[in-house]
Amino acid sequence: MTKADERRFERLLRQGLIREGPTPGTYYYDAAGQRAKMRRTLPLLLGLVVVLGAVIVGLAWRTARRGAP
Repeated sequence: MTKADERRFERLLRQGLIREGPTPGTYYYDAAGQRAKMRRTLPLLLGLVVVLGAVIVGLAWRTARRGAP
């Protein structure tokens, strides 16, 4: 494994996305860990989408009001 692969592997272990299997040296993808990660990041992502939508609506409203005679 390259150094980059080792860093990625360690990061995935820390995040809980992969787990060590029943025998040493075997690893598997942890779907429950992936779902937990998504539950942590989804509120932030939805918040950013709402803020971006509000900014777009606000700019459109401001442009429409400024353009009216």
